[in-house]
Amino acid sequence: MATERFERISKNLSVIQPSDDVLEFTAVIYSREMKRGGMIVLDSLNTLQSLLTAQSSNSDSKVANQKSALVVTLLQQISRFYSRSLLITNITKARPNDAKESSSSFWEKVLVGGRMIKFKSDRILSAKKIVKVGSPIVEITSQSSDSTESDSFERYQFPVQ
Repeated sequence: MATERFERISKNLSVIQPSDDVLEFTAVIYSREMKRGGMIVLDSLNTLQSLLTAQSSNSDSKVANQKSALVVTLLQQISRFYSRSLLITNITKARPNDAKESSSSFWEKVLVGGRMIKFKSDRILSAKKIVKVGSPIVEITSQSSDSTESDSFERYQFPVQ
């Protein structure tokens, strides 16, 4: 059995760090008694997929994406059962995009597990730092994943101190 590292940070915050066996880690979370309410945070989908790829004899990103979809589904079920919010962080990565319309290719930012995370998310938040003349700002966008309607898209800007 893989050993888990459990640390109680405060009365309301515990951190569980998994071993390399992510599916066993999910089983440990399933077996743990929790109070209702609060939040479960998976930091991050990128790390989860790296752990899943490292376990596999073939480092196939498709297999890691399928396994992470299973883990995310299990975490969603746990969150619903305990009336908790589920927050999954994700870091975009640059991927080459060959434009079929032109002879040039360019790089675009995409989410790790893009289609899976869009399908399983209620809302997707994105943050980026914008440097304009004067002080920089952080822009946070919020979009409902079930719609591409403009009314489901919100944008907030905050000055950086």
